[in-house]
Amino acid sequence: MKHNLRGLFLATICLLTLPAQASAEKMRIAALAYGTANWELETIQQAGIAKKLGLDLEITKVASPQAGKIALQADSADLIISDWIWVSRQRFNNINFTFAPYSSTHGALLVPANSAIHSLKDLSGKKLGIAGGGLDKNWILLRALAVQKLDLDLDNSVDKVFGAPPLLNQQLIQGRLDAL
Repeated sequence: MKHNLRGLFLATICLLTLPAQASAEKMRIAALAYGTANWELETIQQAGIAKKLGLDLEITKVASPQAGKIALQADSADLIISDWIWVSRQRFNNINFTFAPYSSTHGALLVPANSAIHSLKDLSGKKLGIAGGGLDKNWILLRALAVQKLDLDLDNSVDKVFGAPPLLNQQLIQGRLDAL
């Protein structure tokens, strides 16, 4: 009887000291099919990093930033890559989203090598490709810079073309856009 109790005691101690094998927490992510985040997520999965962190990533590839936002709003995704301006707008409308910095990169103005556009003031009357939509942070910051430096409202002085970056890039290469 003493041996049975001692064995039960030792077995209990052994079981209590084993690491708990919690089930992986599922995280639904909507990521642009063509974006940097997509290949970063693939790398995280292939390297087993998500598994090591106890995460089961369910990645849905979306065609546009707007599609990701719709997935988040429809509760089809737990996480998307967006910018602080969009999240601030949602919070202003009493939607409890949270923004966490993901990257410190920002956009740039691209023109063909032979372009006559050399500064912001040269954009007036030109066809400008804008990745995302009217609330895209790069578009808002470019507009603010033009107002601050030149007293120029780009929203009224350029022909705006909104779209996904790969499509806009092709339009620029084919000469259908003056700048991107």
